[in-house]
Amino acid sequence: MALIKPVRIQSPFDTDVVVYKWGPATEADTYEALVLPLKTDQTMQNIGSMGGASMGLSGSLQAELTAPTVFGVLKDAQGTAIAHTVTGDVDTVLEAMYWYIPVMTGGTSASITTYLFGK
Repeated sequence: MALIKPVRIQSPFDTDVVVYKWGPATEADTYEALVLPLKTDQTMQNIGSMGGASMGLSGSLQAELTAPTVFGVLKDAQGTAIAHTVTGDVDTVLEAMYWYIPVMTGGTSASITTYLFGK
């Protein structure tokens, strides 16, 4: 069991956007939340072996905390909870939050890298 921390991917092309990744992670791992308060457009993608897992994204507005205690399930542009079950799935995130954290449910042999793009 490992704590999977977000890592910023440096882009030589556009300094107005940011891309973070978590992983790869397995169903035994936990995630560290990411602060991304000034980016109002986010897109999430999961790549890897899903192993029967579903990947979602949660968020929190508890900006006063260094480790938020309450997260809500985030939705795609159609208002449906994000739940990726196929590698490569992509969703625009409907809500703009202060904190973001991936959520893996189920699975028995997952190895998934989650990407979050913000602009």
